[in-house]
Amino acid sequence: MADEFPTVDVLILKPLAERNLWLRFGDGREGVADLGKMVESRGPMVQPLRDDACFARVFVEMGAPTWSNGFDLDPTNLYRRMVRWAVAEGSPMRKPRSNRNAALTSRASGL
Repeated sequence: MADEFPTVDVLILKPLAERNLWLRFGDGREGVADLGKMVESRGPMVQPLRDDACFARVFVEMGAPTWSNGFDLDPTNLYRRMVRWAVAEGSPMRKPRSNRNAALTSRASGL
């Protein structure tokens, strides 16, 4: 049986220290994604994000975390990684009771 994930958008985000992003998705779930490894290991599109001031200027465009240089992250893929990370840490995801305060129970890293 294939894993099924909803198509979700990022509704709200907040840049945090050490290239982390706090994200709230359209289904009400939220969590922190550690993007440090991705920023350090990728090519020229993410190179500007190595500057903390540039990283902090992230915004939501059409449901995706986006930076001014045009780099963005696919919200559904990001959601999948965050859910799988939560499960791997032994904190299975539950459907939110409501769209308020539903949380991904772990930090997703190594994106």
